[in-house]
Amino acid sequence: MFLKAKIISHHNILSTNSFELMSSPSSLLSISEVKKNSFMLSVESLPKEDKGSFMGRAHSVISFYVVALNVASLGHFSWDFQLVSPVPYFMSNSVESTGEFQFLHKPSGYKFDEEMIPLPRETSWQVLKIMIALGKERDDVFISEYIKGIFNLHNCFFNISFINEAFANFYRALEYFTARKILRCKKLKNEKVTIKV
Repeated sequence: MFLKAKIISHHNILSTNSFELMSSPSSLLSISEVKKNSFMLSVESLPKEDKGSFMGRAHSVISFYVVALNVASLGHFSWDFQLVSPVPYFMSNSVESTGEFQFLHKPSGYKFDEEMIPLPRETSWQVLKIMIALGKERDDVFISEYIKGIFNLHNCFFNISFINEAFANFYRALEYFTARKILRCKKLKNEKVTIKV
């Protein structure tokens, strides 16, 4: 059993060489269907692993990979959010019936053009190192805020975007990492003064 996710690159030009380390179909985490701006990331279930446990573990692995890839490449990668419906609408011929659930095409809230640069082959090793570091974390503040930032950057509710919320998420991830891991304090009080020290 496999859980797969289509990952979109908004900043890097991709090639099979970029992911040579993860291209083996025998690995538990593998990359396939590499195109210029996307690829499929697949996680294989362990023997006798039940579906619920597998979904939770695979989601964590994919999340760690996407965050690590963003950090290692200094690029911009996200899940393909096009199939995520912004709200549950139902289409019906009468008031009494619920009708059919509508999957609405969701335009991305992200509208910025970025210069596309090739993703270096060495990035795969850096991604693995970051994934190992993320896996050793006891709490999930950094990764949760980072993933919320990616989601909010690409999320919209019709004409309402969540760019400001994305900025706040990325800021909280950076603040947590800077304060806890570098400065060894709980929170930044005055960012300019604290970071200069």
